[in-house]
Amino acid sequence: MAGCTAQLLLAAIGDEDEPCLRPGLFLKERVRSAGLLVLPATGHAINLEEPAAFHRAVSDFLTLVEAGRWPVREAGAPQASALLPERDLSGL
Repeated sequence: MAGCTAQLLLAAIGDEDEPCLRPGLFLKERVRSAGLLVLPATGHAINLEEPAAFHRAVSDFLTLVEAGRWPVREAGAPQASALLPERDLSGL
């Protein structure tokens, strides 16, 4: 992943899609601009199983990107929520 040139990334997975959970976390940990969306009670086809939640999350992601507000984490920086920036999530 050291050579990864992805500028922005939103990994979207269902919590019932167990083979994809660890790869999603791996991407989140390794790509500093990656976001991770996990929808509950959803499998591999989250865009078909929960289309409203999926489309809302992708729309929010694209809106933040377009506004230049999607954060790129610095190595070792405390975690914060991009969608709820007023919340400090570092203790979770």
